Amino acid sequence: MKCTGINASACCLAREVAKERKDGETLVTASVSQTPSYLSGEGKSRVQEIFKKQFDAFVENGVDFVICEVAFLSIFPDKFLKLSIQ
Repeated sequence: MKCTGINASACCLAREVAKERKDGETLVTASVSQTPSYLSGEGKSRVQEIFKKQFDAFVENGVDFVICEVAFLSIFPDKFLKLSIQ
């Protein structure tokens, strides 16, 4: 999936910029983007798979926190809570 590579590259770039700060206190954030898969009828498991791939890239690249859009939270609040605790 293309988004995994894009997200990983964006995380690396953000981390490089954060390291340029002399205070060492700059946080790196990521944002979960919506997927049209749910509305197009691909089903819950497919949409969860897509979101998981996004989160996996963020976790693997050590982001400090993730911003999630409201639509994601309203569709899968239980999954968000499990991911945010990990």
